[in-house]
Amino acid sequence: MAVVLVACLFGSALADDAGKTATLNRALADIAELGRIFNQRIEETCALLDRLKEQREQLKNEIHQERGRHDITSFQQAVQIDRIDYNLRLIQQLTAYIERLNGSVEYFRGANQLLNFYARQARDDLRMLKTLRDADISGLMNKIAAAKNEFEIVLNKPLFVASEPYPRTTEMIWNDIVRK
Repeated sequence: MAVVLVACLFGSALADDAGKTATLNRALADIAELGRIFNQRIEETCALLDRLKEQREQLKNEIHQERGRHDITSFQQAVQIDRIDYNLRLIQQLTAYIERLNGSVEYFRGANQLLNFYARQARDDLRMLKTLRDADISGLMNKIAAAKNEFEIVLNKPLFVASEPYPRTTEMIWNDIVRK
């Protein structure tokens, strides 16, 4: 009778460990997929940032050319020239977009670091299950689930909202261009 009881207890522990192993392996697969998506987002966002920065530099060069052509020395004179005023507004918009996209890239990189941390913990828990035959994984699984939910919400949002106010005035941008 005692042998049967020990066998039942040990058998249920093995089944429980198999369930935990499967759960951890699913979590690792989810983490890997989210990491892939974040890496893809980072790559796409960095490519977009490069294009926006290039456009901003082209607009600055146009302003320098117009400034020389019209012998402009002040901001008040500059905004009287339609091309310069228009370029300053575009630079203002591009700069705001660039700052917001940089924030998104930093968020994605931080999310990737957190996911890598959780993946290491999950792999450690898998090793513990093989060694100890019993480990509590509920705390880690709750953290992974919370992170996954947050990241999926973020991934379904646009990278930034274009209608937000611009942090820099056109006069500040003009002063930066003139100094260089």
